[in-house]
Amino acid sequence: MAQKLGDGTDQLTNEIQVFINRSLRRILGIRMHDKTRNVELWKATDQESAEVLLKRRRWTWIRQTIITHVEETKRQHRKKSSLMEL
Repeated sequence: MAQKLGDGTDQLTNEIQVFINRSLRRILGIRMHDKTRNVELWKATDQESAEVLLKRRRWTWIRQTIITHVEETKRQHRKKSSLMEL
């Protein structure tokens, strides 16, 4: 059976989210028998879900990579044009 490309990422995101939720509960002193939904926990601590956080970081990385590539291309073009003037 063919596996979807995002399956590994989804599983990793879920594991990260479980770790974050568990840590927040431990920090806030919320016991297992206390019924607190994850969304309420995130609002109380001004947190976002791991999925949103990881997507933002991924797009920031992509943006930075593109900007770096464009700057390097411009730098190489300037070097090439200055060498042609000599």
